[in-house]
Amino acid sequence: MNTRMIFVSWAGFLLFCGSVAHAIEPPAKLFATDRPESGWVQFCAAGYSEPVCGVVYRLKDPVTNGMALGGVDTGCLDLETNGTFGYSTIFNSIVPRGGAALRTPILALSVGGKTWALCGGEMSKLSLRHVPAWLEWELGAQPAWANTASAVPVPGWAKSIGTSKYDIPAGRVFCHDPGIVRWTSPIAGEIQISGGLWAVRNLDGRVQKWQLRKNGVPLTEGQIAWAPDFTSASPQPYAMGNAGAGALKVAVHEEDRIELSLEVAAVCGDHVGVDLKITATGNGKSWDLAADWSDAQNPNGVWTYDDSPNRPLYLFEPGRYPHVQRPKEIHYWGHYPVADLEYETDAPVQVGLRAWAPFIPGDLRDSMIPGIVLETHLRNTTTEPQGGTIVMNFPGPTLEEAGTDRFQRAELKGDFTGVEVQATAASYALGVVGQEKLRLGGDLGQDLKAWTSFAQSLPVPQPNQAGSSAAVDVSLPAGQEKVVGFVLTWCAPDWKAGGAPTAKASNMFTHMYAKHYPSPAETAKSLAATHESLLKRILAWQQVIYAEKQLPVWLRDALINNLYMITETGLWAQAKPPLGEWVRPEDGLFGMIESPRDCPQVECIPCSLYGNIPVVYFFPELALSTLRGYKNYQYPDGQVVWMFGAPADFAAPVRPYQVASSDVCMVEMVDKMWLRTGDDNLLKEFYDGCKRATIHAMNLRPDYGEKQVISMPTGDKDPEWVEFVPLYGLVSHVGGLHLAQLRMAKRMAEKMGDSEFAKQCDKWFEAGSKAMEEDLWAGTHYLLYHELKSGKKSEVLMGCQLDGEWIARFHGLPGVFRPDRVKTTLDTISKANADPQHCPYGMRVFSNADGSKAEGEFAYWGNTGTFSPEGFMLGMTYLYNGQFEFGQDVIRRTMDYVVVRQGYTWDFPLVWDVENGNRVYGSDYYQNMMLWSVPAVMAGQDLSGPCKPGGLVDRILNPGEAVGPDILEGPFFVSAPPYLPAR
Repeated sequence: MNTRMIFVSWAGFLLFCGSVAHAIEPPAKLFATDRPESGWVQFCAAGYSEPVCGVVYRLKDPVTNGMALGGVDTGCLDLETNGTFGYSTIFNSIVPRGGAALRTPILALSVGGKTWALCGGEMSKLSLRHVPAWLEWELGAQPAWANTASAVPVPGWAKSIGTSKYDIPAGRVFCHDPGIVRWTSPIAGEIQISGGLWAVRNLDGRVQKWQLRKNGVPLTEGQIAWAPDFTSASPQPYAMGNAGAGALKVAVHEEDRIELSLEVAAVCGDHVGVDLKITATGNGKSWDLAADWSDAQNPNGVWTYDDSPNRPLYLFEPGRYPHVQRPKEIHYWGHYPVADLEYETDAPVQVGLRAWAPFIPGDLRDSMIPGIVLETHLRNTTTEPQGGTIVMNFPGPTLEEAGTDRFQRAELKGDFTGVEVQATAASYALGVVGQEKLRLGGDLGQDLKAWTSFAQSLPVPQPNQAGSSAAVDVSLPAGQEKVVGFVLTWCAPDWKAGGAPTAKASNMFTHMYAKHYPSPAETAKSLAATHESLLKRILAWQQVIYAEKQLPVWLRDALINNLYMITETGLWAQAKPPLGEWVRPEDGLFGMIESPRDCPQVECIPCSLYGNIPVVYFFPELALSTLRGYKNYQYPDGQVVWMFGAPADFAAPVRPYQVASSDVCMVEMVDKMWLRTGDDNLLKEFYDGCKRATIHAMNLRPDYGEKQVISMPTGDKDPEWVEFVPLYGLVSHVGGLHLAQLRMAKRMAEKMGDSEFAKQCDKWFEAGSKAMEEDLWAGTHYLLYHELKSGKKSEVLMGCQLDGEWIARFHGLPGVFRPDRVKTTLDTISKANADPQHCPYGMRVFSNADGSKAEGEFAYWGNTGTFSPEGFMLGMTYLYNGQFEFGQDVIRRTMDYVVVRQGYTWDFPLVWDVENGNRVYGSDYYQNMMLWSVPAVMAGQDLSGPCKPGGLVDRILNPGEAVGPDILEGPFFVSAPPYLPAR
């Protein structure tokens, strides 16, 4: 029994925290939860011999996504700050993300006949507000529940007062989608759903999708568009959905939820008339959406009017199931790949959770173990013995993810005790480490009785049910703690190019992890046997970063959590068709999805220039695999590919539309790998491709002669990576990138003995530099563009116009602009684009040189928007030029906005307004892993500096030498003393 006393010290045990050794009592918590303020703080935590740092989130904090639990290519499972599992890709629901249906607690505790569901907070916050006159210009004085946060207040729900010119008779309910209406069952029994839908007007070919769901699981669905056959007089019945009339007769438990969702299917959203009635079979009791309508309250009895079909449902909402108690507070500290939670309850047994996935820089084999360990710390804080039960529940794959509605179960004994659940396309194992008093059952799901009686019995698993529960009965003497280690492993070997199990795209790919870990049962046994050593290795590499005094506290925390994007976005395909024969079995093909929820495409090439640096540092085998993809997909004319495919396709490359900047990216990524590895054989392999890409990039506008080196392509029709912004002729940003490309290409040519091409690079560089000075210098900065034939110019100041300077310096090369111009431009940008008073949330991309707002077409950046990796690049340019305090502050402002102010730590966006903080675009953008470039720049090094003996990357890869024996050989759990103020 893994127990220890809480109130009696271990003999001779010392915790080293900072420079002072403290004699301590055994651990009460995994980490200190008594920090006095929000934001980054230092504190001591279990398993670390020096202070750590981070942001401890609580239930009141608006964290959009919890930390992703997963490794390289394994998919991931988000652990939300409210104690539930969130988005899930472990069963290949990649685009769109899985896990958006009903969310139940991961853990529940039973002690003394009482149940605590270990989840908390106001988990589903309704955003609709009541308005007396909604869309008055077309609906009249129509009261409604509407999204007032939007400039145009849609979506919304209303009961018509008959003042509209559309087909919405008085007394009928209608919605402007996307929207959802929810009925919460007050009964247990069988119900019949009836009613139908109609489009209220004939407008622009608009089509809406509707879906009926039970507890987030689809029952039936269809589409509705304007048609003379379906009006308010004769709505399209739900029985016409894809599952037929039989799907409308549904068995329900009390508190089950039936939802009708509406969202756009074609063109855009619109008004839809809604009739919805639910009748209890047998007793005739019925509930009618229109008859029960309320303009006074929402929720309204059994009905809730909501605005997001994708908002997850939670089982234990506040006020539901009053006989199931919930934590008063959850303290959440995420430090990828570990999430530590401390639950505050009034139970006599307190609970802490350390959940983690294997992710160890430098060790690919262990970093792609498809599994999670959930170490549950049960602490008897009373003076009396306590008995109880801890249960973990896992819903398993959906039927679409499993590829079947039949599941085979096999119980497992030994170092891992549990069950393996197998299906056609996805399997998993759930159990515990060691010989615990384990009971196994089916998914607790929505069954209130199951959640309140798991201490006595668990549901019997049915052949058509995917989920499982595992309960451990414990006895805790007074003042003792027991650690129950739950283990979850999986294997879902194949994913579809379309990104989801239901996708119609024909290409299929096989995960590399499945080659090494094909059996969840065997993986679970191995993980159970090695979990202690794996966790120590994780904490050891993290401690190297936490102890790096040369880095500010906020950056240490941000670097660790920044790595979550590797598991959120990365896929590694085995060398099988449809991949070409050029893919080596040992390489496979690794790629990252630009933004799985917002811009799903694999290896959008500028994203990897920005963001692949930690992959290059810690898993160069993966970066090499990706480079070989670019090499073999490169076009004969030298142009590089834009991406490998979309949304999750690795065998459908396309030409770039960001023609002006894409060729730069391949040269930069090859040079990056060459510098990081020092391997000249790598350069030999890729030199021809880099040379051809450079020749292509320098010849995009022949009619400009030698000035084309810094120009847009002929016709100005193809953009650069600051996309959708009209640019003409010579462009300073593009010019700087091309000059940096020439610096790198020349060095490659010299190494390869290609003196002729090296001389050509010099000629191009000289011509480009001359044109930059003669045609683009504006006195305080470089012009945005200058079209030579028409004379069209723009004096708008692009805050990232010096990107080429940073690239050259980061690659250990001289800068590409005149040093005096760099200084002047940085001074101008500091007042116009990055003034902390006017830009508290980062760098704005476009401004006038005097700091006033620029006028023009600036796509989704507008004149107050930032571009997060460009903000990092700008900050590092200041650092390289000796402006250390200001450069750090530019980067810190970005991270403060993301991590502290908005809770986007594991939901990293790309664009937001630097004045008001409103989010504009993007999530999980792996471009933001550029943050890992900052330590080298802060040390005044090029990118290879941290890889040299004693450098930060070298010490992360070899942490034993850095942290000594305390953490790698000492006690497995170390207590967390009180809060330490950040230094």
